[in-house]
Amino acid sequence: MADAGHLQDAIGMLEHGDADDLFELGVWFDSGRWVAQDRAHARDLFGRAADAGSPQADTILTNFLGNGTGGSRDWAAAVDRLRQRSATDERAAFELDLIEQMDLDENGNPTEIAMDQLLSASPNIRLVPGLLTKGECAYLAVAAGPYLQPATVVDNLSGKAIRNPIRTSETAVMTPPLESLVIQAINRRLAAATETNVYQGEPLQVLRYQPGQEYKPHIDAIPSLDNQRVWTALVYLNDGYEGGETQFVSGAFVRGQTGTALIFRNVDDEGRPDKRTAHRGCPVTKGTKLLASRWIRERPFAPDPNQHANA
Repeated sequence: MADAGHLQDAIGMLEHGDADDLFELGVWFDSGRWVAQDRAHARDLFGRAADAGSPQADTILTNFLGNGTGGSRDWAAAVDRLRQRSATDERAAFELDLIEQMDLDENGNPTEIAMDQLLSASPNIRLVPGLLTKGECAYLAVAAGPYLQPATVVDNLSGKAIRNPIRTSETAVMTPPLESLVIQAINRRLAAATETNVYQGEPLQVLRYQPGQEYKPHIDAIPSLDNQRVWTALVYLNDGYEGGETQFVSGAFVRGQTGTALIFRNVDDEGRPDKRTAHRGCPVTKGTKLLASRWIRERPFAPDPNQHANA
């Protein structure tokens, strides 16, 4: 019906429909498909769909409660919803178990952070062994699996998405609807490790490199970007592969163990892109490399006006 141009009729029917209809309309308003993006309304629709029995809507509502998308943030209420769903949902039970193993305060923030190892003072490059547990790393790999897609860029001539010639891996972007409470807690741990606000981070990405795939030399800061990527945090999710080391032009050469974070500052003291942080992900020669990546901005990164930045 929306394709036929009867958009308002379609919205009206879905608004008064069953759980599946409400969920579908929530997806529309969350993504901006057919309608202007409105995550506050999407959150309300997911709540109504969840009350009507949609488990998918309940999952997204839990995530939105936890990260503050489309309304106020309520970590305790989000955990409570997860706990209720865990009685009948094996995935929710697994997530709840991981959450309960973490040392978190009442708002989902870490109470302590593993000690880091300084690899370089200038540029600032650090390792944090054991920032994530093996169980958390395995969870990220499983959670991202269905969403992995070839890394793409927009072709300047055609305007179409094409394979990224610099990064040849597959990538899953864990956007707010996919940002489970486990991922949110991990993002807060990365924020603590970089001494930044969690809302400065872009959505967590999970990367998968197969033999021959690589990330060619590049810097993560973008020239003339108004809200610069000042930090990069990488977490090695496995170590059963060959090749795939992270190599900096400054000389640092890193092969992290499972759960180790590599953190580096992308800008100099004046906030300009620091060319000394140019690095590459060497080609994988055997096995599969899994990596989590989070770019952290100078100021809060808010892709829409309905995401509340209350910590």
